[in-house]
Amino acid sequence: MKYFIYALGLFFTILFFSACEGNKVKDHKAKLRTINASYNAGDVNLFVDYEPVYASNIQYLNFSLFREFIEGPHKIQIKNAMGNVIVDTTLLMTENKHYSLFVYDSVNTLRYKVIDENYVTAPGSNCKLRFLHFSNNAPSVDIHRDEDTVPLFTNYTNGLNSEYIQMNDGIHQFKAKGTGGMNTLTTQNPYNYKAGAFYTLFLRGNVGATGLDSLSFFVIESTLDYL
Repeated sequence: MKYFIYALGLFFTILFFSACEGNKVKDHKAKLRTINASYNAGDVNLFVDYEPVYASNIQYLNFSLFREFIEGPHKIQIKNAMGNVIVDTTLLMTENKHYSLFVYDSVNTLRYKVIDENYVTAPGSNCKLRFLHFSNNAPSVDIHRDEDTVPLFTNYTNGLNSEYIQMNDGIHQFKAKGTGGMNTLTTQNPYNYKAGAFYTLFLRGNVGATGLDSLSFFVIESTLDYL
C-alpha cells in the first residue's frame, strides 16, 4: 500500500513538472547593433526603451556587438556624449532577425539608417561583401575591386547601400572613383577577406580632409560566431 501511494505521488509530481515545462514562456528575441560612421556626432550611445544599452559610448569608426531584445516595437534613441538625442525613432523587431543601425554624415547633417541583415553564408572559398556610401561630401562613386575595369558597385550616392554579394576570398583592394570617370578618390589598403565571413565596406570622411576624417574605406568583419 505504501509503495502504491509513493508511486502515485511520484506520478503526479512528474505530471506537474511536465505540465509546467509545456507551459514555459519562451522569449522571442531579435538582435540590434550600432555603427558610428559620423565624425560630426562624436561619441554616441544606444538607448532602447529609454534605457542605455552600453556601459561606454561608441566612438567614431567603432561599432557595438549585437544585443538581444524581445521582439516587437521598441523606442530607439541615439544620444551623443552630452546626452542630447540625435536619433529618435521606433523599430519593429522581428524574432531571429539582426538589425544594424548606422549613424553617418550627409553634407554636415546627421542621418541614420537601419538595415535588416541577411546572414546566409557563402559556399566554398567565398565571402560576402556589401558597400555603403557614408562619406559626408564625396560625389557619386563607382567602386572597383583590384584592377577590374568594370565597377563592382556603380553610381552610389550618400546614404545608399548594396545588398551582400558573393566574392572570392583572399587579399583584395578597393578603389572609389567618381561615377563614370577615371579619377580615383581613395584607395583601400590591401585587406584579407576570409571565406565564410560577412564584410561591410563603407566610404567615410571628407574629400580634401586630412587626419581622422580623411576620405577612406572602413571595413567591418562579421562571422557567424560573432552574430
